[in-house]
Amino acid sequence: RILLEKWKSETEYWVGSSKVYVIERHVIDAYAEKGFPEGWYLISMDLSVRNEKVRKVLSKVNWDLIIIDEAHRLSPVSAPKRWKYIGEELVEKHPERHVILLSATPHKGFPRDYIAKLRILDPGLVDNFKKLDNNMFYTLAHNVLVFRRLKEDVNKVYEKRDVFKPAHLVAVLIKPTDLEAEFYKRMESTLLKILGKYRPEKDKTGTPYGRKWGLIMLLVTLLAKRAFSSPVAAYSTITYMTYKRAKTWKAVNPRDLEKEANRLRNKVVAHLMGDYTEETLISKVKRGIKEADPMNEFLACASAFLDDGSIRELEELAKLAQDILKKGHDSKLAKLAELVKHYIDEGSKIVVFTEYKETAYYIANGLQKAVGDKVLVLTGEEAYSGDTMEKIKDCFLREEGECKVLVSTDVLSEGLDLQVANVLINYDLPWSPLKLEQRMGRIWRLGQEKECYIYMFVVGSSKKAT
Repeated sequence: RILLEKWKSETEYWVGSSKVYVIERHVIDAYAEKGFPEGWYLISMDLSVRNEKVRKVLSKVNWDLIIIDEAHRLSPVSAPKRWKYIGEELVEKHPERHVILLSATPHKGFPRDYIAKLRILDPGLVDNFKKLDNNMFYTLAHNVLVFRRLKEDVNKVYEKRDVFKPAHLVAVLIKPTDLEAEFYKRMESTLLKILGKYRPEKDKTGTPYGRKWGLIMLLVTLLAKRAFSSPVAAYSTITYMTYKRAKTWKAVNPRDLEKEANRLRNKVVAHLMGDYTEETLISKVKRGIKEADPMNEFLACASAFLDDGSIRELEELAKLAQDILKKGHDSKLAKLAELVKHYIDEGSKIVVFTEYKETAYYIANGLQKAVGDKVLVLTGEEAYSGDTMEKIKDCFLREEGECKVLVSTDVLSEGLDLQVANVLINYDLPWSPLKLEQRMGRIWRLGQEKECYIYMFVVGSSKKAT
C-alpha cells in the first residue's frame, strides 16, 4: 500500500492521468457500474485479498494484463491466502492473461515457492515442482521466463555509462567499553547456559523437551539480536518479558501455552523473513488499534518455559544494560554520531536502519544531541498515521530539506525512493540477508547522482576489537 502513490505518479507520467485509477473500497462500486473503463487500475495486494466484495468484483473483470509488484510476497508457502486469490483466481485460472511479476528481492531458495511463480508465467509447465527442481530447468528458464537485470549489466552492456554510481560497502567493528564488554560476555554466557539446560531430551519430571526446543532456540536468538542492537533494546525486552511471564502463567492454561507459543513463533518467523505486510497495520492504525509487537508477545509467552534461575540471570543482565544507559556512553552510538557528523559536513544525507523501534528512538535522541534538529525517526506506527509521510517528503526527500538524517525501522526498506541520501548505515544487521538487499536498494537506485556508502555496524565482543 505504501507504494500506491509512487505507482500512480509513475504510471500517469507514461499514459496520462485520465487513464490511471486507484482502487479503494469506497470507489469499487463506481468502477463496476461503469464497466471498468479502459485504463490502468492500481490496488494494494492485500486489499484485493482481504475484502470479499473487492475480490468478487475484480474476478469478473476481463483483465488484459496483470502486473504484480513486489512479487516475492506472492507465495503458496508463506502467504497462502494471497496466493489463492491472486495467484490462482486471477491468474492461473486465466492462462490467456498476460502476466508480469516484478521484484528486486532475491527468492529464498525454496523450490516450491519459486517454481509456482514460474508456472504462473508458463501454465504449460508440469504441476510437480520436484520434477522441475534441477539445474537444466533453471538454465532453460533463464532469459525466457526469468530476466535478471543487474546494475552492472545496465552500466556496461545496455547504457555503457554509469547510470548507477559506485557503491562502497564497509563493515565497522566497534570497540566496546569495559562495561559493554562485560555485558556482552555475560549475555553470551547466559544464553548458552539456557540452551544447555533445555538441550536434554527430557526434564527432571520426564517431560520431553523436543517440542519446546525450537521455541527456546528462537527465544535465545531474539534476545541475542536485541542485546547487540542497543542497551535500551536489551533492557526493555528483558523487563517486558519477565514482567509478562508471571501474567502468562496465570492467564493461559499450561496445556494451551505451548500451542500459543508456536502460533506466535510462526508469526515472528514470517515477520523476520519479510513475509508480513504492513496492510494489516495500516487498517488497525486507522481504527485506533495499536498493533502488538509479535516478537515481544512471543518472548513473553515463551519465557514461561524458562526456570526461575534463568529469569534471575536475565534480570541481572537488564540491570547491567541499565548501567550502560546511566553511564551515558554507548560505543556504537558514539561511532554513529561521529560518522553522521562527518557526512553532514560533506553535504550528504543519511539513512539509518535498525530492526527495533526502541533502538530507533534511542538513536534519534542520541543524534539530536549531537547534530540538533536534523533528525527524523520513523517506525511502523508513524508510517501510516497523520501527515508523517508528507513531513518526510518536505523535510528529508527534498534536496533543500532541513532534515539530514532519517532513522527508520524496516518499514521503509521496500520500494521507496530515498536516493536523496547517499549514505546508509545498518545500525544492526537484519535477520534475513534479503532485508539487507532491500535496505541498500533505498539509496543505491536509479536517480542516485552520488557514490553510495553503505555501512554495517558490528560490536566486538571484547576490548580486543579494532
